[in-house]
Amino acid sequence: MSPREKFIEFLKLQIGKPYLWGANGPAAYDCSGLICAAMRAAGLQIGDHCVMDLHSMFMDKSISKYTMPGQLFFYHCPASHMMAGIEYWGDNRGTLIGARGGWKLTSDLQRAWDAIAFVDCVRSNYWENVLSMIVDPWED
Repeated sequence: MSPREKFIEFLKLQIGKPYLWGANGPAAYDCSGLICAAMRAAGLQIGDHCVMDLHSMFMDKSISKYTMPGQLFFYHCPASHMMAGIEYWGDNRGTLIGARGGWKLTSDLQRAWDAIAFVDCVRSNYWENVLSMIVDPWED
C-alpha cells in the first residue's frame, strides 16, 4: 500500500470521531490534527501543526484543481480550515473528509456532540467560495 493509500485509509477509519478544537487524536481531532495524524500513519515524519503552518509548509505543492485522492484542501485566507480528498470522481469532483463543525466552541466532548461536530465526509464543492488552495503533498 502506498503512503497516499495509507493516508486515505487512516482518514476513513476516523469517521464519526468528535471534533475538539486543538485535538490531535486518537479519540478526537480538529481539522489539522486529523491531517497530521493521517500523515504520520502514512509514514511521513511530521509533527502536530496548525492549519496555517500546514498551508505554509505545502504552499510549493499547490495545484490548480482536484485531480486525485489524498490532496489537501485549505479554506479561507489566512487558512483556518482544511480537509482531504478521499475519492475522486473526475472533473474536479469527489469526496472530502475532515474534522469540522465547531471551531473554538468545541473545547470538550459534550460541546462537540451538542454542536454536531465530528469527522465526516462532504462533496468536493464544500465551501467552494472560500477555497484558498489545493495541494498534493505526495511523491507518487
